[in-house]
Amino acid sequence: RQIDYRMKRLLTHEVFHTWLGEKINLAGPESLLYWFAEGFSDYYARLLLLRAGLISLDDYISEYNKVLNQYAKSPARNEKNEKLADGFWNDGDLNKLPYLRGDILAHSINLAIMKNSGWKKNLDDLMLDLYKRSQEEGMLVSAGSLSNLIRFYGGDQILADVMTVLNSGAAIKALPE
Repeated sequence: RQIDYRMKRLLTHEVFHTWLGEKINLAGPESLLYWFAEGFSDYYARLLLLRAGLISLDDYISEYNKVLNQYAKSPARNEKNEKLADGFWNDGDLNKLPYLRGDILAHSINLAIMKNSGWKKNLDDLMLDLYKRSQEEGMLVSAGSLSNLIRFYGGDQILADVMTVLNSGAAIKALPE
């Protein structure tokens, strides 16, 4: 098979799971954190390809716009996280949504962290913190620990936005920044 964007993204996504899933361990029930594990892996797959020079900024933007378009057209986009977790393996629309939702939320959280820190930190800092806590303290990432770190790095508003999306199925408002 030709090593096109889809193959690069897939390989990078799966390699990233050796970090998020093996080095950073998730607490159960894991299905409630699919938006984080799968969506952030998609976010980082694209970002790592950009940072490595394997795709251009235009490619990055084009692919992210595809994510936004898929999300906007998803018949499941207003489902609560709990329903997504329950139907992940049985419904194609529910299966795709955690990837899309988490990817878009990762962008929003990244921007909130940057603004909250005066442009000195970003999502990488939160992820590195998770990694260190997982390795040094044996911490398992749960909804609670993740919420605490999102609030610490990004502030109360982004946490409220994330919780509204996950708990009530509200549509994500992609930020123009």
